[in-house]
Amino acid sequence: MIEPSLPLFFPEALQDLQVLTPRLRALAFSLADLQWLRTVELASHAQRSAQTPPMTVENILLNLPGRDPAPLAGSFMMYPAADGAEAVLYTPYGGLVKFDDRQALLSTLQTQLKAATTRSELSAFMAISRRSALKDDSALQLSGEVIEGLVFETQADLLRQNQRANAEELLGQLEQLPTLTTMLEQFANQALRQAMPGVEQADTRVSYGNGSSLLPDEPFTAAVLRDYLHQPWKMPPARRFSHPHRPPASDDASNQGAWEQALKQLSSTLLATLAEELQGYWKTAAGYGMDRRQLFAQLMSDKTRADLLLKRQSEIISPEQSLALSERLGLGRQGVSAGSSLGQPQKVRLWETPGHYAELAASLMVIDDENAYLYTQASGLQVLDSLADLQQTLSTMVVTDGHADQLCSLLS
Repeated sequence: MIEPSLPLFFPEALQDLQVLTPRLRALAFSLADLQWLRTVELASHAQRSAQTPPMTVENILLNLPGRDPAPLAGSFMMYPAADGAEAVLYTPYGGLVKFDDRQALLSTLQTQLKAATTRSELSAFMAISRRSALKDDSALQLSGEVIEGLVFETQADLLRQNQRANAEELLGQLEQLPTLTTMLEQFANQALRQAMPGVEQADTRVSYGNGSSLLPDEPFTAAVLRDYLHQPWKMPPARRFSHPHRPPASDDASNQGAWEQALKQLSSTLLATLAEELQGYWKTAAGYGMDRRQLFAQLMSDKTRADLLLKRQSEIISPEQSLALSERLGLGRQGVSAGSSLGQPQKVRLWETPGHYAELAASLMVIDDENAYLYTQASGLQVLDSLADLQQTLSTMVVTDGHADQLCSLLS
């Protein structure tokens, strides 16, 4: 039985009904409306417009001064309805809603997009760079663009385009992460700034022994890593440091001591220093009123949101399951409760012995009375019969070529 408070979504609306249910009547849809809605499944605009009554399906374009028109991803409108005038708006969370005509639909939607309380839900499937441009006082105008081909395929393509734009946003942030060598050079400059002001330690070389060592000369940063890796086991051969702008080692005892001390200090505190540096990276502002950690979390949530929508529309999950999962993952409509038995999201851990496990990054599982759900970045949401089925699926994936790479691709 469908929850009475649920919006009307396509799986319910496209049923072949002979008698109108009280719920559909309360939502102001007639049998003629429902028959007309089935036209949305036809392959082209030409076919849809040739029906009696005809249907035109349009993407909704958001027009802002100085910007290219942007489709309201996930949403579209259909008109004229069976009575010849009404229009129907489809949005991912609001479902199917009737309006007196196309202009009334656009006018209402424009008002909603200018209000923060409703805009966040309506624009949730747009790329963050697009939706961040929408403000309460923005000079927003809406228009339509006819969908010429398959409606749901076009909608899915738009969702994926927006997700690609978000992925490019994240890639741009990751490209600003300094390399390990860059961070080590920065640490070395800081550690030696008093002893050797203005000297770039990237040019410092380290040699070992008196010419008889099997270890090659290497940069100062490589020597720090070598000392970090090997310091618990044995003393290294005697080190000599050189720099093109410093005197030879034989005439530079004070600097030799400073380099040796800095190297030992850096290698002994390397993990803590790197952790602090990376925390600074994640706390740096990334735009859109967020730091990098918040931005990554938001765009990962957006990816999950889009996946749940596509799985719902493909009837892999029901609207009730979609609502329950969205609510549990903090992605749903505010104030809307699914009333399900869905448990809390849990981390996914794999092990051969319980004391030595690997935790799958960016993955989770959720269990309820009827199903188990596994979410991974590579495959999105998977619906399984039970916790035992989920465990067996994971056990199979980790030893299967291709699946193992996808499952563990985000592990260090």
